[in-house]
Amino acid sequence: MVNKKLKYFLIIFVIFFTDLILKTLLLTKHPEAITKNTGIGLGILQNNPGIAIFISIVVIAIFFILLLQKKQLTEYYNIENFAIAIIIGGSLSNLFDRIVHGFVIDYINIMIIPVFNISDFSITIGIITIIILLLRA
Repeated sequence: MVNKKLKYFLIIFVIFFTDLILKTLLLTKHPEAITKNTGIGLGILQNNPGIAIFISIVVIAIFFILLLQKKQLTEYYNIENFAIAIIIGGSLSNLFDRIVHGFVIDYINIMIIPVFNISDFSITIGIITIIILLLRA
């Protein structure tokens, strides 16, 4: 079972480090291109880093437990595990930012929605995927 779960930990690793590398490059080379987000989820809990960190840790722990307990018997579970993995990867990257910088570094600006990053995108896609799976079940 460990080998079957390894691909999901690789997904977590790739999302975490891809986002971390981009954030580091932008922070050091183009700091004008970033937005410092002290909240979570569209700016909720602005200027409450302790609560944001606590919530992040709880959410990550819950999803890690779900990932470790899920079976891989059907395509449904593979998709669900993938969704959980991208949520964990994105959440870990944003948690890292909160702990190290005191804010999350956002850098993708599409103008019609709030500025976001790869982690936010991963979390959103993962949640949407799980909702779709739950509605289809």
